[in-house]
Amino acid sequence: MPVRNLMLPRDAIRTVDVAADRAEVLRQVGEHRRSRYPVVRGSLDDVVGLIDVKRLLLGPPDEDWHAAVVPILYLPDSTTAGRAIEVLGEASDQLVLVTDEYGNVDGMLGLVDVLEFLAGPLPDERDHSDREPRKVGPDRYLVPGLYRVERAREAPLKLPVGDTDVETIGGLMAERLQRVPRVGDRVQLGDRTIRVVEMVERRVHLVEVAPTRDEKTEGR
Repeated sequence: MPVRNLMLPRDAIRTVDVAADRAEVLRQVGEHRRSRYPVVRGSLDDVVGLIDVKRLLLGPPDEDWHAAVVPILYLPDSTTAGRAIEVLGEASDQLVLVTDEYGNVDGMLGLVDVLEFLAGPLPDERDHSDREPRKVGPDRYLVPGLYRVERAREAPLKLPVGDTDVETIGGLMAERLQRVPRVGDRVQLGDRTIRVVEMVERRVHLVEVAPTRDEKTEGR
């Protein structure tokens, strides 16, 4: 079961704006009575971190509330429930934001959400999703992260993708890695290896597709 089916959807997430003063934060905390809130700059398109209400309330009353803000983790929405438990169990705040394959925040997930289950945007023209793979060597190609999986099955890439619910190469990388990809990450598909070359924030922007034998030779 992917976490996209377990998460709290984006439009139901309560956030705290980084520009709010302490009084406003305490008012919001008292009104909604949740233990943790994403801290944003305007919207979930710009997340600053996570505020733990207990940490805030136990701190000095005259302390800047931003001192209670900690980094927040992200998981791709294709992550399985089993993998999510591992990540959430290691996270000190046991809460993550869930992203779609374009890097947009799609929802929020806590460890309790997954345990309870186990016990139940479109790219714009700048994304170049239709740009063709660029040949950079014998059977080696640079490919946009938003290149469609259905097209990647065809020439010239001919990737043996198999069954998947994701639409893009970047989404495929996140699905196979079970986390947000990083530059240098590799995924092997049959005799082909996909390597992340460039990221834009949390989205795969560019990958290289090459024969696996070439990747092994380079790693020697």
